Amino acid sequence: MGKLKKFLGLLVVFTILYSLFSTLCLYASGKITSIRGTIKVNGNIAKRGKTVFTGDIITVGPDSRAIVRFTDGSITNIYRDTTLAVEQTNEKETVLKMLLGKLRAKVRKFKAKFRGGRKFALKTPTAICAVRGTEFSVEVSADGKTAVEVYEGIVGARNIKGIGDEVTVYENQKTEILMDQAPSSPEQLRTEMQMERSAAEKAAVKKEVGLQMTKEEVQAAAAEEMRLAEYQEGKTLVDVFGKRVRLEEYIMRPAANQFKFVVLNERDDRFDYFYYKGTFNTILPDDLSVALNNMNGKLGGTAPVYYLTEYEKVFSNTNDNSKDTATGGHLVKIEYNDDGTFTITDNDDSTNTRTVDTVDATNGAYDPTTDTFDSTRNTAPEIAIYNPDTDNYDTFSAGQTLWKTRFNTYVHSLNSITKQWYLRTDSSKNILVSDLDGYWIYPAKNSDGGTIYGNWGVESTESTYPDGDVFHHRIKVTYYDDTFEQYDNYIISDDGIVAGFSDFENITTGTAYKQELLKWNYQQVLTATEFGARKIDLVVEPKIFIKSGLIQ
Repeated sequence: MGKLKKFLGLLVVFTILYSLFSTLCLYASGKITSIRGTIKVNGNIAKRGKTVFTGDIITVGPDSRAIVRFTDGSITNIYRDTTLAVEQTNEKETVLKMLLGKLRAKVRKFKAKFRGGRKFALKTPTAICAVRGTEFSVEVSADGKTAVEVYEGIVGARNIKGIGDEVTVYENQKTEILMDQAPSSPEQLRTEMQMERSAAEKAAVKKEVGLQMTKEEVQAAAAEEMRLAEYQEGKTLVDVFGKRVRLEEYIMRPAANQFKFVVLNERDDRFDYFYYKGTFNTILPDDLSVALNNMNGKLGGTAPVYYLTEYEKVFSNTNDNSKDTATGGHLVKIEYNDDGTFTITDNDDSTNTRTVDTVDATNGAYDPTTDTFDSTRNTAPEIAIYNPDTDNYDTFSAGQTLWKTRFNTYVHSLNSITKQWYLRTDSSKNILVSDLDGYWIYPAKNSDGGTIYGNWGVESTESTYPDGDVFHHRIKVTYYDDTFEQYDNYIISDDGIVAGFSDFENITTGTAYKQELLKWNYQQVLTATEFGARKIDLVVEPKIFIKSGLIQ
């Protein structure tokens, strides 16, 4: 798994969603009465009129929407990028569970056929909403926050862990529930006039490069962002397949504590783009490189001033996309002990600490810079950290301290289909080592051929490196649901020639390494089951990384 995490991108650290749902006995729960775009039930494409059973998982893709009418008469609108499970439906109750996304439901008032009346409930990773005949919406964000709005009737909302008291949300009110907090006191929803004014204000804001955009929309948004760019590069080159590529790159600040890196690739027959938006713990300095220089770690006794608290990373060809998000970023202090172990401590909570062997019999060698175990190694890896003060690589060895950022939540998805995530085994403590403090979730097939999720890992990880004597690394990950994703990584010249090992021979210092990198480009080709015969193909020039401090 170490190789996979390295090649999922610049700062990939794995995040949270939550356990999906156990398979229950089949009970006809309702029907999908309307479909727009791509809707799947248990991983299979669904059509209008599809019967939904207890235990089914409904996935609504990007730019898609579905309406489900349940047998109790309730109607649920499920919006784009949403995963919803029918956890229970019978004569006494309907229980739905939503991990991510948004829905709006209209639940009819039930007659008290049973003691206490018929029940309708919606669970999320952080909340339980008890509905008492109403129209309401629930939205779950990537960090697990649940937002509840009530338009008619009453909803009782409480933290799923029992933190704090249940709040009653009345008509035209809203509340939010976070992972380790009591529900917020209900507040009034905005009036229709306020919402119209807000929509007008949003329309006046310049659109930024984001997900689910056409080529023309990306180019228009990029033109606006480039006006604010602090670093910008561009050139025309030939890729590894002999195709001419017009490459544009820039780094700008969407907000005082954010930076955004964007890459645009235009070929005669395709358009691909990439962006990475990172949010820091505080306002960034005038010289952006001061903050970016320590993003990959800092050696020394004092903690870095700037560190990431969340990020979003997207690759797209305007049709397919790979998306990674992480939240809950925090600093950990890693001390390399003389006995060959690492002591890792939460910078915000000194009681949250653990000792990790450099090499252990179960997991293999541990590399704290990438937060990965390598089961194929039985010796400690050599670890070098870039020192911007000396423009050189310093060895992380016994007696030294390294500071790294860890994230409490992470999700990796392809075309809005979640492929990997983790949840904290102790939600009250920050992640120190993701493989030890997190519970990993991956897709697999159940006995009926549908998709289920659990902690069984991936079926296989195939790696081809080197490719003769050139810098081409292929890594293919196959999951237990028979889907795969494959990354082909190259270092190429402007003429599309793949670099050989001799080009980087005996280059060890920061200055020499950067000077050599200036001659080359990175190309990554991503293919996946979800993309069909298509691919995402990105070429990046490292010069902008070096200028800004992102390459160290």
